Parts: sequence; structure tokens; C-alpha cells
Amino acid sequence: MLLFGGLVRSFHANAEETGSTTGTTENALTTAAKEKTKIRVGWYESKFHHMDASGRRSGYGYEYQRKVAAYTGWEYEYVEGTWPELLEMLMKGEIDMLSDVSYTEERARSIAYSSLAMGTESYYVFISPKNQEIDADDPRTLIGKTVGVDRDSIMKDLFLDWEKMHGIDVDLTELNVDQEKALQMLQDGEMDAYVMLDSFGDATNTKPVWKVGSSDYYFGFNKGKPELLKQLDEAMSRIQDENIYYNEQLYDKYLRNSGNNNYLSPEELEWLEAHDNKIRVAYQDNYLAFCAKDPSTGELTGALKDALFYAATNIENAGITFEPVCYATSAEALEAVKSGEVDCMFPSNLTPYDAEQVGVALTPALMTTEMDAVVREDEKKEFLKKKEVTVAVNRGNTNYETFLKDHYPGWKIEYFDDTPAGLDGVAAGKADCVIISI
Repeated sequence: MLLFGGLVRSFHANAEETGSTTGTTENALTTAAKEKTKIRVGWYESKFHHMDASGRRSGYGYEYQRKVAAYTGWEYEYVEGTWPELLEMLMKGEIDMLSDVSYTEERARSIAYSSLAMGTESYYVFISPKNQEIDADDPRTLIGKTVGVDRDSIMKDLFLDWEKMHGIDVDLTELNVDQEKALQMLQDGEMDAYVMLDSFGDATNTKPVWKVGSSDYYFGFNKGKPELLKQLDEAMSRIQDENIYYNEQLYDKYLRNSGNNNYLSPEELEWLEAHDNKIRVAYQDNYLAFCAKDPSTGELTGALKDALFYAATNIENAGITFEPVCYATSAEALEAVKSGEVDCMFPSNLTPYDAEQVGVALTPALMTTEMDAVVREDEKKEFLKKKEVTVAVNRGNTNYETFLKDHYPGWKIEYFDDTPAGLDGVAAGKADCVIISI
């Protein structure tokens, strides 16, 4: 059994209104006084380095390099080529820096690496969705097929290990072309499969069938310029100290690709077929903007409706129907999951421990929310100084109870039928605040 998870990020005691604003502040750094150092950096067209029709640059590697430049004062000279060509140029000292370089002992003899990783990536064997000869359930169907892999890449080594582990033999072709050309070769049948990053796939023309491995990746650097490598390391350290989620945020922005999630596994397909391709989703009523039952139509409305539509329309190898089932409270929805009336529920922010106790499993967070406290006007300045707090909570909303256990375990809970009743209770002095999610 699964529950759609809802992640609670922060809590604000707000005396005057229920809304709140949050933001991040980055240190500003001027480079005007620094002497510009020119860095020859590799540019290969991909999600790491992309130039649009207007000539504007973007991408994971590009943005990371610009962030580094804010601390070092570097000026970049972009040297174009395929990734294998640029790696060879880096080894010869013809360029100074290249992004997305996984560590190998052989490479380390010729190039230096940033001390911190740029991120972590996974590698898959991809095929064309039109390919009917290669079966994801049987790696032996790859025997004798032509498999492409980028020349001198760690993907080659990982694939060879995977190939040996499965006792198969393929016609491995090393490529020295850009991603667009390689994907076109896959579509044209010039090769049967292609090994590449999970984030480079496109669900409309590629299908991931096997994961062959994963690794951290770094900036590869000219081994003959240790003083510049030191600057790079110091800049990356400051970047990641100031924002420990920097790598993850760039990954979400540029590389996160639903392609691997666009195809259900054999086990998932088997379960779906046994359930008539239908997933029953319990949801809590009157919980907008997340979910509610439309009083005029009786249908699900809110953010959950959009999420389910997106999920149903983005699966490439199955047709899924989501059947929303409304319950008055999240507690009732949870009971429906436990009894088997439904397959999953939303919303839930149970902790892993709570989920274990009730016998359910948690999915990754579907969406996020903030929690706010609404207090009486005359206590807006004194509320956070209170040693004893009575909080109004909607009866049956286990999400609020979990939040309080995690963040304010000392507060006393007073139950009310719904949020308006809780607000009335605060106004009447029966509780010090009511919490709401926004």
C-alpha cells in the first residue's frame, strides 16, 4: 500500500495574516577589483551546455561555471567539440576545464579533479520504443545487437562490467558524436541500443531498459595549473557551504528527466493488469488548494487533480485510470488504505516510523506546503514567548498531528470539527492558535 507523501517545509507564526513569504539570500560578490583570468572551458551541446536559437547559453555545467566565476573572477573561453574530443583536449592541456567528468584511475594520470563533486548521475541502456526485439525482462535479448556508447566514457566500463555480469556479448560501438546525432542513430536503426545518462533520455523516442551503474561526476581540470584548481576548489566549497542543496537544485532544473519514470516496470505492469489498469486514490475533502470534492459536480478538484492527470498521461507503456475516492478526513482515508478499499491516499506527511506502525509505505513527496499559525491580534507580539501553548487542530487530520509531534511536541492539542471552528475557538480563548497549511 502506498501513500502520496506531502512534505512540510517550515512553520511561521503569523499574527496578522495566514499567508507568508520565504526566500533565500545569497551573498553578493564583486569581481570588479579582481584581475580577470581566462579559462578555456569545454563546450559540448547537451543538457550541461546548451545554446538556444537566440544564442543564449544555459545548462547545468554552464550555470555552475558562472557561479564559480562569481567567486574566482574567471573569464571563460568556450571551446566547442564532442565530449570525447574535449576530454582528449583536456588530457593534452589544450583546454583548462571540462564538466561532467567521472573519476577513473587512468584519467587521473592525465587530469586533475575538483575536490567536490558536481553531482551524481546514473547510466541506462536505452532503446527505441519501436524496438520489439529487446525485452526488458531478458538481457539475453541484447546478445548480438549493436550497442552504442560514448568513446572513452565511464559508461563504457560500466556497461562492460554489466555485460559480463549477465553473461552476454554484444557488438559494442564507441561513438564520437553529440547526443542529438547519437539519438538520431538510435531512431534510424543504426544501432539497437545506446548507453547514456538517465537525464538525457526523451520518453517520446527513447526507452530505458536496464541500469548499468552510477557515479559522481566532477570538473576535470588541467593538471598543469594547480593554482587555478585551488581557486576552483575554494569556490565550490563556498558554493556548497552556503547552499548544501545547490547540486540537487541544478539537477532538478536541468537534468531531472521523467523518462525513466515514464515506463512502468514488469512488476508494476503485472500489478496494474491485475487491477484492471485502475488505481484507487483516497483524498481528504475540503483541503484546498490540495484537494476537495467539487460540490457542484462531485468530482475531485485542486492540485491533486492536476497531478493525477499528469501521471496518467505520461506513462508510455500502459494506460492508467485514477479513481479518486473522497473521505471527510485524512484519518478516514488512511483507514481505507489499510483495509484495502483504496490503493493509496493523499495527503499524508507521516514519518517513516508512523508509516511502519500503521503498515503502509510512503512515496516521495508529491508536493510541498508551509504551515502557519493564526493567533489573536492582541497576542501577535507575545505568542512566540509563551511557554505553554494550546493549539486548535482539525479532528481527524493526522497531518497536523504529525507536524506537531515533529516540531512542537510540547504544545497541547485541542480538537475542533474544522478550521472555522478552530478559528472561533482561538477568538474565544479556548486555544492560543490554529495551524493551517497554505
